[in-house]
Amino acid sequence: MDESYPQIEEGVEYNDFEIIFKLFGGAMGNTFLVRYKPSGVLYVMKRVDYLDENDKRIADEEIAQMKRLTSRYTRVLELFAQIILALDFIHSQGVVHRDIKPENIFIMEDGQVKLGDFGLSKILNEKNYATVAGTKQYFALEVYIEGKMYFSTDVYAVGICIIE
Repeated sequence: MDESYPQIEEGVEYNDFEIIFKLFGGAMGNTFLVRYKPSGVLYVMKRVDYLDENDKRIADEEIAQMKRLTSRYTRVLELFAQIILALDFIHSQGVVHRDIKPENIFIMEDGQVKLGDFGLSKILNEKNYATVAGTKQYFALEVYIEGKMYFSTDVYAVGICIIE
């Protein structure tokens, strides 16, 4: 992980975080985008529900492993969460970006992510789609098939950026 990214001190509890939304879910727990209340910093949190001592032991082992993890992929997930949160905001305003690509994702010195270049963005019409614009390498298949762009096509473009 990037050493300049704020670390959480020992003794922090679950209630010190505000859940923004669920990212993933599965048999081994759920993953959420959360905000650490004291600092406002965004993190990705995995919550594991356990029924017995063996489940608790497995969860504790995973916690210990994650504390040792210093992977660049951890930072990628943190960036991904911030991008999705930004998209969630513009989509809640009825705006589809239409040109999500690495060149339009800016990482500030403090580690915060900002979306830029809204020159091709559109407010969705009453039909809930916009005409096609943007960089073809980041288009979802439905853009080619239907000739329309939706909120979901922005999310697809973010996925391509993360893979790159």
